[in-house]
Amino acid sequence: MKQNKTPEKKKKTPVPHKERLPEELGEIIEFIEDSRNKEKARKILSSISITKINSATIIGPLPCSEEMENYEKVQPGSADRIIGMAEKEQIHRHEMDKSEQPLRYHLL
Repeated sequence: MKQNKTPEKKKKTPVPHKERLPEELGEIIEFIEDSRNKEKARKILSSISITKINSATIIGPLPCSEEMENYEKVQPGSADRIIGMAEKEQIHRHEMDKSEQPLRYHLL
């Protein structure tokens, strides 16, 4: 009687969120996992760290609503103060524009 042996599946070192990695990094990890020196591969994979950086650019005199909420949590009333500062700055800019306007026309 012949016994059919099913080929053993290769055990791969789990990599968190592998599906979210850039394609090239995924290929590197697969290459390391398939290497002959399994202990070295495990050490390399365990030393990989992924850093995600979020950044935002806010244009305008006021912080975004989430930041405003955080300011308010830290110092109650700070959101009103920030809005008040922005309003005062706007009034000041309008007054400066009005005072400079006659000079602009005079120079033309």
